[in-house]
Amino acid sequence: MEPRNLGIHSRKSLKLLRLLVYVMLRANEYDSNGGGPVSGDDRHGGDPERADVSPHSTWPSRRNQLEEIKELLSYIETPEVTSKNIESPRAYYIPEQSQSLNGVWNFAMHESVAAALESVYQDKNSNWTDIQVPGHWQLQGFGSPQYVNVQYPFPVNPPYVPTENPTGVYNRSFWVDENMSNYHGFLRFDGVDSAFYVFLNNQFIGFSKGSRNPSEFDINSHLEPNQFNSLTVVVTKWCDASYIEDQDQWRLSGIFRDVTLVRFDSGSYIWDFHIRTKSLAGSDAVVEVGINHVSKEAGKVVKLKIVGHEVDVGESSITCSDGVSYESVSFNLKEVNPWSAEDPVLYSLKIEAGSDVREVPFGIRTSEIKDGLLKVNGVPVLLKGVNRHDHHFEKGRAISEEDVFNDLVLMKKYNVNAIRCSHYPSHPALLKWADILGFYVVDEADIECHGFLFVDKNGLAPQKGDGTPSGPQYFDSPKEYTSNNPRWKDAYLDRVQRMAERDKNHASVIMWSLGNESFFGLNHVATYEYLKDYHPLPVHYEGDQDNDQANVVDVYSRMYPSHEDVEKEAKKDVAKPYILCEFGHAMGNGPGGLKEYFDLFYTYKRLQGGFIWEWANHGLKKPVPGRNGESFYGYGGDFGETVHDGTFVMDGLCTSEHKPTPGFYEYKHVIQPADITFKETKDGHIDLCVKNLLDIKPLAGDDYYLLVSISQISKDPCYAHADKKEYTTKRTVEISKPIVPKDTAVYPIDIPSDVCGLGPSELLIVASLLTRSECIWASKDHEVAFGQFNRPLSNPTPQTKPTASHIEVVDGLSHCTIRTNTSHIEFSRATGTLQKLVVNGQQQVVQGPKLGFWRAPTDNDLGDAGDGSGVVKEWRDHFVNELVESVESLTYETINTSTVKVNVVSWISPPVVQWLLKSTTEYTIIQHPESLEITLSFTLKPQGPHPNTLPRIGLDLVLNDSITLADWFGNDVETYPDSKTAGRLGLHSSNTKDLFTPYEVPQDNGNRSEVRWLKLTSPNSTQQFFAIARDDPFNFAVQPWTSKQLEQAGHLFELDEYKKQNHLHLNFAVHGLGSQSCGPPTLPKDRLLLNPTHQYQIKLLVK
Repeated sequence: MEPRNLGIHSRKSLKLLRLLVYVMLRANEYDSNGGGPVSGDDRHGGDPERADVSPHSTWPSRRNQLEEIKELLSYIETPEVTSKNIESPRAYYIPEQSQSLNGVWNFAMHESVAAALESVYQDKNSNWTDIQVPGHWQLQGFGSPQYVNVQYPFPVNPPYVPTENPTGVYNRSFWVDENMSNYHGFLRFDGVDSAFYVFLNNQFIGFSKGSRNPSEFDINSHLEPNQFNSLTVVVTKWCDASYIEDQDQWRLSGIFRDVTLVRFDSGSYIWDFHIRTKSLAGSDAVVEVGINHVSKEAGKVVKLKIVGHEVDVGESSITCSDGVSYESVSFNLKEVNPWSAEDPVLYSLKIEAGSDVREVPFGIRTSEIKDGLLKVNGVPVLLKGVNRHDHHFEKGRAISEEDVFNDLVLMKKYNVNAIRCSHYPSHPALLKWADILGFYVVDEADIECHGFLFVDKNGLAPQKGDGTPSGPQYFDSPKEYTSNNPRWKDAYLDRVQRMAERDKNHASVIMWSLGNESFFGLNHVATYEYLKDYHPLPVHYEGDQDNDQANVVDVYSRMYPSHEDVEKEAKKDVAKPYILCEFGHAMGNGPGGLKEYFDLFYTYKRLQGGFIWEWANHGLKKPVPGRNGESFYGYGGDFGETVHDGTFVMDGLCTSEHKPTPGFYEYKHVIQPADITFKETKDGHIDLCVKNLLDIKPLAGDDYYLLVSISQISKDPCYAHADKKEYTTKRTVEISKPIVPKDTAVYPIDIPSDVCGLGPSELLIVASLLTRSECIWASKDHEVAFGQFNRPLSNPTPQTKPTASHIEVVDGLSHCTIRTNTSHIEFSRATGTLQKLVVNGQQQVVQGPKLGFWRAPTDNDLGDAGDGSGVVKEWRDHFVNELVESVESLTYETINTSTVKVNVVSWISPPVVQWLLKSTTEYTIIQHPESLEITLSFTLKPQGPHPNTLPRIGLDLVLNDSITLADWFGNDVETYPDSKTAGRLGLHSSNTKDLFTPYEVPQDNGNRSEVRWLKLTSPNSTQQFFAIARDDPFNFAVQPWTSKQLEQAGHLFELDEYKKQNHLHLNFAVHGLGSQSCGPPTLPKDRLLLNPTHQYQIKLLVK
């Protein structure tokens, strides 16, 4: 293992000797350059005759150190300086003989950039500590993370940043052996946040900005073979580029992607190459290969071969001149299999330039705007996508290839076909695996300056300044700060160029994006024109929307429009496709309304899909205070920062650990590749209909098969024969003929004749589309789609009569008590509710049932960024969370020796404001030999200026803690009115604790809908509790905490201060979810409107 502690400080005498000799030899050169560092040429983009000239400099004498440091300092506040001495950007490729410099480095923290540079020049960093590279220093004990969405976390005065600017000095040494003479060495940084200076063996090498873009430096002439070489990197927290890196994410600093000593063969090597499908007509393609070759002599031959399925498809060669040369050749290929996200076929390009031999996978694919539509290989495609940040709950953006692979495999399993790299070029491995697994990628430049929208909160008139740190400029339009400012043109172009050059050869990249939320200006036009000239793919940018259209870029893109607005746009006669670059804000419980978006996408061809915001929560793991070994996921404000945007960073389809949420399960089935429905024929048979919703690839029997499950399930478990509540049979249906895209295949389903009588029951058919064999992203029999059908079966209901029992009613001023041989029931005359319920000597129901209307607000209830502007504002303004019940009357009637009816009339109203619900409740209580039956019938009538909607209408109960098992006939997973496509109707079982969805920000959760009956039992006793639908299905949720306790907790661990109880909610109706945390509210059809009259009925059975 290479020693890493032989840095600058440990080789002081040798360094001083070198410094003295070198300064004497180069004194004249330094004088002619004014004491500043000598800039080298761009070796692969400059004059070929100077190809062997490398940047070379060393420490100046002490009298010139100040001047040199001042020049270096100027770089971080000069937008025109995007880098110094970096090589021209190239396609991502790391030769095998390269050396990784990842690992443990020395690290020192300084309060300013000046102090850090001075420490390097004067060798003041003697107290090194360890730091991991890749990594962020805030996650390794140096400072704290800070989360902001759009607001700038530092004083706004572009291009200036605070002089108190935390800066890290990284140092390590690495061994260079004698074989280095056979190679040409470059130092590559794949990601450094934000600006950084590089020094090697006491010589200034270069400088770069652009946190999520690669930078490479030619260090060949600075390497010292047969010894340790000392590498120092100075990284600033802020620089002028921070103004255009204002993405919605954690502010985290440091070297967070790979550092590599890249080694190319010294005699002849390929610096860069491109692979481009020039045309595709049927199975015939023209593929262009371009080579940027470096050679010390002319006449070198570069051999090229395209291989597919172990068969040579095409072969050619290029003869190169000396120095740096560019040549290209076209391959005319026959009978090719084009690449698509549905069928990601890859070929291999073999390149041989002397000893530089490499194999590069690539796909043959076209992407274009034609006939007003986005087309891949000439076919319009529907994007079923997600926005994805690079993030890990412990490592921040310092993710690994394994992290990327795991993300994409999970996406593939859940039917996602597209990724928007939000809002910067992702880890290089993402495109590698997107090519292999099959994803359409929108590759986005590292540009966002959204914060300028909020710099003038008072709306003051623009003021003129001199553009200095003490005299900032004020502009009357946010775009004038950077996007429409000529000073920033090179910065914008540099970021787009580095992105496009790195990623140009990936078939998965079907569209470029000019950045995110940066208004629209001339600098965007310049970047668009660059891409069209050099990398002609369709270009996206949501900010180009003047007059409600894309005036420059190739697609019209919007964020979070309502369903109504989407449909209006779809009907316009516009020659550009419409894409939602962000929609379905997945913050907390939700989003709702996804199916309705895709119904529109499938209806109107101009609508070509979109990208859910976003892939995963960005929580950072943090210890729970005072608890050893326990942790939680922090968000804005949890790390001591005063400027932050709170929970808005917790807005993903996956948890912070990248585990699917119910919202992701819903999205999986909304975007499934087949629409599976059923149709009843006139002769009483049932047909299974399978429509292929893919765009390019047929659904074939070689890849998939259908599994059909036919069940009969009792609607009332109490009347089932013994414990037999379900009959099920399964059969396989083969896809004998491929189903081409948009076609439907029909398969007759025979209902078995041996369906048994279960009393009142339902016929249920579920058909699943399953993978036939194992593949890289899924196991055999993985379900990609399902559909279901149900209808009631008319079987006679066995009639049972209550057995005669002694029943007694004892009425009092405060209570009304009903006693039987085995039960004790007590009503409160103050609240009108059951206060005590004991059956067979056991108290299964500890509290309730009592009418309940409140729910712990979801993030979408709370509204935009959780600011309370959503539907919860109306609920709180009407004090729905503080309703109090007052009893007008409580009467009873003894029907017979086993039956009593109790009628309660009450007024349910809030404090402060004047409106109410008049409630009439009838309890029909029947004593059976071994159980107590209570049928509740409700009528609710609002009066006064009431809210338009309610969170829910239901019954709240607290059950005995020993009741921990649930069986139910209804939807299996968490479902709400506008989020139940994934709900699978059937007979299900669960431990009650698993019915709670542990959202990292606590809120309402766990609702199961379409429930016919629910059975709750104790594993250690005979206690049983049933809830049975009388007319319409109901909803239920089991929670360890009350709605108010969930509402008050900011993190899951904060709930531990409350006592856990068995809270059961039997909801007759619930309000939908919507996506108003950043988007439209719940659709009208899914709102729980407060109508003039509400009537509900449910039967409870206690044993």
